[in-house]
Amino acid sequence: MSSVPASYLGVWKRSLLTTGSGHRDTTTLVLWLQTQSLFADLRIPVPVPAEGCRSLQECSEQQLLQLAQQQGFAGVTEVSDDICTWHRELDYQPKSGPPDVGRMVFVTSEFVTEDDPSGENRYHEDWHRLEGSTGNVWGHRLEAVDQPSRKGFLLGAGQYFLFAADRQVDLPPNGDLRFHLKSAKSVEEQQALLGLQLSFGRIRKQGQDPAWCITHSTVPGCVENALLPSSITVEDLNRSIAMEMGILCPQGGWKLLPA
Repeated sequence: MSSVPASYLGVWKRSLLTTGSGHRDTTTLVLWLQTQSLFADLRIPVPVPAEGCRSLQECSEQQLLQLAQQQGFAGVTEVSDDICTWHRELDYQPKSGPPDVGRMVFVTSEFVTEDDPSGENRYHEDWHRLEGSTGNVWGHRLEAVDQPSRKGFLLGAGQYFLFAADRQVDLPPNGDLRFHLKSAKSVEEQQALLGLQLSFGRIRKQGQDPAWCITHSTVPGCVENALLPSSITVEDLNRSIAMEMGILCPQGGWKLLPA
């Protein structure tokens, strides 16, 4: 698969979604980090679900159902002319529906629109590149040391990173996450189904915030905490075999693999 064009690289924030049914969304926090081949995408409703909870274990049943409204995915991006395809390898929601494909138009170098490639006007999105997200763009695949089938990604662009780590259990296909939570036999099973972590933040120390500080996450208790020790640099990642990261880190940590 060929490398993604340089014009796509960086972090993109969605400012608008419209659909053919008349839905309009300008409030959901949507961040898409794109490297030369890998991507991760984080989508958190406003108000933030379960805000104030310090862990999944602290959440009430209603708060767990609120968390299930979140979305996010990670995998490999393929670009052919103006058609962009996102091959999802991790997905916060059950895998279902058509492939994730969009027709992209760069209005400027920092503003791109995405539309339904079928021409049926099913949706339209506006994306703006975050300042400070160009320059050094990199990505690592991750594999749990104690559970090799559990995958993850750690991606960076300029000042920012996006960490995506799969849940420890398999998510049933089809339907939506709320449905599977309601069908779960225990609170512990519900918490496990919500265990896919997508966390976005800044690589460098800023003000009172440490380096690798998480600013947005699908898992309660992550925000304002550091994903990695402040002493770790991007260059250190290239020399590492395994590292501990994430609130639901596997025993033995994550093995870092080439992109």
